[in-house]
Amino acid sequence: MKCSLRLFEKAGRLSVRSQTVQTFQQRIVLANGASYLVNTTLPKPYILSIKDITNMPLNNPKVNALSSIRGQESRRSKFEERYEGL
Repeated sequence: MKCSLRLFEKAGRLSVRSQTVQTFQQRIVLANGASYLVNTTLPKPYILSIKDITNMPLNNPKVNALSSIRGQESRRSKFEERYEGL
C-alpha cells in the first residue's frame, strides 16, 4: 500500500490531503497453463485469459482452427478464377 501526502490550497488556507492507492498482486493464467504475477489495483486474485498468444490461430499454426482459414483461401481462389477477366 502506498501513501502520499499532497498539499492543496482551498479558500486561502493550506490543507493536507492523503492519497492512498492500494495495490494487489494478481496472477494471470494463460490458455496453455502458464502464469505470471502483475501488481494492479484490481482486487481480484487471478484472471483466466481467454485470448492470448498461445491459443490464437495465426500465432500458433499447429492449432486446428487454421483449417477454416485454409478453406476460405480455396474459396477465394475459386472466386478469383471465376471472375478473373472482368
